[in-house]
Amino acid sequence: MNRRKILVTITSLLLACALHADERAKAPSGGVIRREGEPDCVNVAEENKAMDRAVETAQKTVKKFIAVLRSPKGNQSRFAVKKPFVEGDKVEHIWLTEVSFDGHLFHGKVDNEPVDIKGARLGQEVSVAANEISDWMYVQDGRLVGGYTITAMSEHMSPAEKQQLEKDADCQLK
Repeated sequence: MNRRKILVTITSLLLACALHADERAKAPSGGVIRREGEPDCVNVAEENKAMDRAVETAQKTVKKFIAVLRSPKGNQSRFAVKKPFVEGDKVEHIWLTEVSFDGHLFHGKVDNEPVDIKGARLGQEVSVAANEISDWMYVQDGRLVGGYTITAMSEHMSPAEKQQLEKDADCQLK
């Protein structure tokens, strides 16, 4: 298996990326990549079992998300899906917002500037099949629903980091 790193957004729930070894050099000590005007990212090993389970859970429960997306209640908002973008051996998992579903594909807008993928840009309209997403989320009554990769990451955060994440995301995690 090709060893790569996955970067996961901590501060604004926007991005997770996989990078091969020569790209990891961008991360200063501590594994955090800071980008002006964009969310910070933290390196997470690709073989992270919690993240693998999170993606698996998101894929198994996507029908629940589709049902809510098709008929949202007034207390449900900020619908998003995470799409893997692949270029060669680089993969970035990026949140799409303003999401709709046509019965086959999710359609949405790239919600942040990619780190290494050149074929995607902020605000670009893209599509992804339901069986290809790596996560889904929405906010209901101020609480995160779905967001399994976010929850997996938050389990390794200090209380202060988790509190900052909730503040930045303007919702409570599970």
